[in-house]
Amino acid sequence: MQRLILRFWRFQPQLAYAFPHLQRREYRTCLTACIHVQFSLKGSEKISNTLIRQPPRKEGGSLIEAHYLFEDDTAETMKLLQLERINADDLIVGRPLHRNIYSKEGKLLLRKGIVIESERQREKLLQQGVCHNFHEAPARSDELIVQPSSATRLLDDIQYKITVIFSKLKEDNPETQLIEVLNVSKMIMEACMLDSDACLGSILTSTSSPYTASHPIHVAILCGLVAKEMKWKRNDLLSLLAAALTSNFSKIDLQEALYHQKDPLTNEQKQQILRHPENAVEMLRNAGVSNALWLKSVLYHHETIDGKGYPIGLKSYSIPLPARIIAACDIFCAAVTGRAYRAPLSPEDAIRMIFLNADKNLDKKIANMFVKLMGIYPPGAFVKLANDEIAVVTRRGRKAHQPVVLSVIGPHGRKLPVPVMRDCSVNAYAVKETLHRNQVRISIDPAMLWQRKDR
Repeated sequence: MQRLILRFWRFQPQLAYAFPHLQRREYRTCLTACIHVQFSLKGSEKISNTLIRQPPRKEGGSLIEAHYLFEDDTAETMKLLQLERINADDLIVGRPLHRNIYSKEGKLLLRKGIVIESERQREKLLQQGVCHNFHEAPARSDELIVQPSSATRLLDDIQYKITVIFSKLKEDNPETQLIEVLNVSKMIMEACMLDSDACLGSILTSTSSPYTASHPIHVAILCGLVAKEMKWKRNDLLSLLAAALTSNFSKIDLQEALYHQKDPLTNEQKQQILRHPENAVEMLRNAGVSNALWLKSVLYHHETIDGKGYPIGLKSYSIPLPARIIAACDIFCAAVTGRAYRAPLSPEDAIRMIFLNADKNLDKKIANMFVKLMGIYPPGAFVKLANDEIAVVTRRGRKAHQPVVLSVIGPHGRKLPVPVMRDCSVNAYAVKETLHRNQVRISIDPAMLWQRKDR
């Protein structure tokens, strides 16, 4: 056996890394810490770099000692680890683990901070009877994520592909672009399965992309999540997403111009808007689209429950369900995105508008499902905390009023070097109010917000 003693002086960053269970006041009072690392070479110079922390001890107030064993010492490790079967409530899909997860034999399976990606993964872990170390400290709320979300990277690819598709629409071969639309629809389905919170968050944090490209993607994301809640079949869902992406095919240039326009609409612009559903269907048919769900969804997505919509003036349930879904999602996405002539609505105000328009312009059942899906504080919303920090909601929490957030601006108005996770169930970090996007004068990188915790 050999022993290695490492010393960490006051405020040294490694101290926080080695002892994540300590409170900040303990760091300030700690002058030195010794980590006794025990290992057996067992005739080999190759030693596992994975450490298992043992319960710390305090001696004299200023000295903190913790024993670490290399995983190679399996038998010795098993004697020292006190494993306890994990509770099903501790494994939540889409949420980071608060403790390391071990097999019944004491083998480390998942480090704390790793996100459970699916219900299937969760059930498999529970069936294995996984455990955590009884003495091991849970993850702190300010430990930072280091691995980006797969969904975030996928959304970047989707944005690029849609921009290219729309730029090539006027070329001689639109059939090729519609095949790409179907491919993008499949990518959106995959992104929503990987991380629905990251997908929702992209709607409220996206600022740099052209409106004509970002808006249909955002509408398609919401449509996909609503249809997922309604247990749609895959093929129907694919057609719905394709319709959401192509509903404004015939007015792409006009849509981008209107986004920057401050003057009232001209008569010619009004007529073009009223005709755009029919013109889009004609374009799709000419390109070879024959899917009835796709075509009807595009044609009727501006019809309203009260019969005052266009182009035909259908009422109530004579409007196809997919078109009613697109209508609700389109209204929300347009509301939370500012224009040259108006500021964006806050998510809270936009959700309220959807709810109040139920049974007037929108389907009440869809509106209720939409409100349930978004929650009180949807991912991507900016909130002010009780300690005056400004944070971004990254995930919907177990309780509607306690979302998972990352603080991005400190209490004195300065941008934090890196986002810091806050626990809204703690009074000091409780949500005080929702903010409009234009009240937060900093750029936000979604890849920094939706990533895995593993430190």
